[in-house]
Formats: sequence, C-alpha cells, structure tokens
Amino acid sequence: MTLVFNERGLLQCHFPCLIQSFVNHNAILYKLFAIGEQSFMVKRPSIKNLFASEDIDSIDFHSDDISKPESSSQLTLQNLDEAEVTQEPCPDVLNSITKSVHRKLKVGLFGVDVVVVPTTGQYAIIDINVFPGYDGVPDFPDRIAAYIRQQLDKLDNHDSSQKWKSVPQKNDVKPNRIEYNNGK
Repeated sequence: MTLVFNERGLLQCHFPCLIQSFVNHNAILYKLFAIGEQSFMVKRPSIKNLFASEDIDSIDFHSDDISKPESSSQLTLQNLDEAEVTQEPCPDVLNSITKSVHRKLKVGLFGVDVVVVPTTGQYAIIDINVFPGYDGVPDFPDRIAAYIRQQLDKLDNHDSSQKWKSVPQKNDVKPNRIEYNNGK
C-alpha cells in the first residue's frame, strides 16, 4: 500500500490500482469480526493522523506492519499534539454494521475494518474481509466449531423429504470403483 500526500505522488502510482481517501482516525482501527450472529470488536493500532502536503513524499508500507496487535511502526505513533478528541465507538452502531454486512452479503464469517473520524464521530468502513484471521476473538476455535456445527444442522433439518428425493433406491445403486493404473 502507498500513502499519497500530493499530486506528484499520484503520478508515481502504478496503475491499475485502487485509490481510497484517507481519513484521520487517531491511529485507532476497530476490527469487527462476525461468526454467524455473534460479533466481536478488537481495537488495533492504525496509521496516525496525516495531512496533505506538497513537501511529503509518498510512503509505501505493508498493512501487516501497521494493524497487527504486536505492530510497531513510525506510522502508528500518534503525536498527542495532532490527536483529536475521540470517544469509543457506540457498540450499537458497530453491531448494526456487522448485521448489515451479514444481511447484504449473506455470509456468516467475515471481518470489517472500521475507523471513527474524531472531528465528526462518523464511521468509515475501510475494508471487508471474508474469513479474516480472527486474532483477538476469545475462544475462537470453539466458536468456529459451534458455528460450523450449527450450519451443518441447518442443512440436515432443511426439508429432508425434498433433499433426498432424487437419491437412487438401494437396488439401483452401483458401487463406485476406483481404478488404479500402476503404469502398466
């Protein structure tokens, strides 16, 4: 990824590429994780507040160096002088975001990266990930196993008379044979 601060930086971009506006968010990223109907929020470091300038060269970086729990980068060190007053995001708004993504995309496993603009309190969705890493979700292995069991149970209970209607009767079934060729 590249942070571009001016028109000169745009001329150095390699196209095709995706261009996304940067919004200051006091170096805080909220990662929302969904496992079915359950949602979880994990706070992570993010890019500090930055401002357009003709004097700054573009900055290349890898997101793993920025937003992992153990990340440490000059890009995440927010100067207190430049930080705006911020408040924790409203849990109801975060839940509404995950429910909306779940409903619109019809997926049960996903992550949403959200930042909050400190000057306005507006929320910005900056990324949606299908099956993210789930780092920081408590008891993740148990939760994912329960979700998979729940999905399999739904399949088993879904109008079984229709589901198995086209299965051949016992007398019609021919055994599958796997033939191996040993190079002969």
